[in-house]
Amino acid sequence: GALQVGNPMTTPLLISDSNILIDFDCCGLLSKVFKLPYVFAVPDVLYVEELSEQHAGLPALGLRVLQFGSGVTLDIAQLRRRYPGSGFMDTMALALARSLGAELLTGDKRLREIARAERHEVKGSVWLLEEMVSHRLLTVDAALGALEAMRESGRRLPWAKARKVIEQHR
Repeated sequence: GALQVGNPMTTPLLISDSNILIDFDCCGLLSKVFKLPYVFAVPDVLYVEELSEQHAGLPALGLRVLQFGSGVTLDIAQLRRRYPGSGFMDTMALALARSLGAELLTGDKRLREIARAERHEVKGSVWLLEEMVSHRLLTVDAALGALEAMRESGRRLPWAKARKVIEQHR
């Protein structure tokens, strides 16, 4: 079916992969993510395969689960041919973002590289933490605490850079 996102000028759409959402779940900030002035969405297949079991409450928080058509399926196939070894779920998130003119939200290093190579706007967990501080959803100290919780949970981020970026908001 057709996607209704509302006015794209007022509420930017971000297509996320699963690892960003898991980053914020492990530090207890998942509900605050959805208080930001963005529409967060994932491809339906990614939701079912990677999120629905452990994170069934995401749609209630505001996560949109989007279906996609044959154009996206074709783009996934082309991306996977161009970038051998790229995962289906990852290229699906990128292809959906491209089809909707939305930014991609990912913490996956390989997917970030592919998105940049494709000249597609990509953001990550550090940017989201910064946004939460900028929108006064988190203090700088709370954001640094969240980073530490992510690190202790075995998440992978550029830790030194992340701390520096967050500290600049003091």
